[in-house]
Amino acid sequence: AYFTLYPLVCEPLMESVNRAPGVARMLASLMILQIATVGGTLVFHPFEVVSCRLQMEADRPKEECLYSSAMDCAVAIAKTEGFGGLYRGLGVTLVSMLSGTALMVGTSMLPD
Repeated sequence: AYFTLYPLVCEPLMESVNRAPGVARMLASLMILQIATVGGTLVFHPFEVVSCRLQMEADRPKEECLYSSAMDCAVAIAKTEGFGGLYRGLGVTLVSMLSGTALMVGTSMLPD
């Protein structure tokens, strides 16, 4: 998710941020990268949910499978669980993604 939005949205902003002094640069970088991470995760998380559901059915015989395709799976989740069902587990994903982004920014700002 990060690698999708960063070049499109964040790189132009980062050019001006890189001229800022030390701590301000680090905080601005962190904020921009966190926005890209959250945005990308919100876009791609439903695909992850569908992928996980289909993987859980991989060992079943075809007759016992609940879903016939990825689209069928997404529609079934939205119908039975509501649109929010496609975002099940989003909180845990965001916590792990945001902490990873913070770590990446922190280590990139260390002196060589």
